[in-house]
Amino acid sequence: MIDKNFQPKSWAKHLLLMLLLLILLSSLLLPACAIEDPISEDLRRDAERGDLEAEMNYNLRTREPNPKPNFQTINPQERPDSTKVADPEELYNSGLNYARGDYVKQDYYQAFSLFHKAARANHPSAQYELANLYSSGNGTKKNLSQAYYWMYISAFNANPDAKLALHKLGLLLKSKEKEEMKELADKWLMDK
Repeated sequence: MIDKNFQPKSWAKHLLLMLLLLILLSSLLLPACAIEDPISEDLRRDAERGDLEAEMNYNLRTREPNPKPNFQTINPQERPDSTKVADPEELYNSGLNYARGDYVKQDYYQAFSLFHKAARANHPSAQYELANLYSSGNGTKKNLSQAYYWMYISAFNANPDAKLALHKLGLLLKSKEKEEMKELADKWLMDK
């Protein structure tokens, strides 16, 4: 049976009004219930349970991006000064960009190389990041002894994040390995 009181125009107006109201409400409520990246959420959960590798990867993923790098163009006629040593802070920031994929394609091998150069120039944050790459095996072969070595040096240089990570790394190594790495790190620190 057909309803004689049915008014199609009125029905369409109500439906359109309800749809607009729904869109407005959802746009107001969605920012309040932001959805987190499920990979980051799993990493966060594993990191809270004490998984060192997950903690280091989670920290790397959730850090704020670096400021956009200042790339300088080099005149091909000029030879770069090979005696000039790169600034450790610039090496560190470039390494972070490569590790996170900020402004460049993510490349852990390049990040490892840059962190290594900055770490050898005694940059505590670069030493910490280098240790993270060694412990996770990103950009290099996984090596917990080298991770402990660089984390120890970073902790010695007063990097607050390194102290806890050093303790967690120490739980994964035999005491003999830890002592050997401490001796090597102390020797390196004395030479600096």
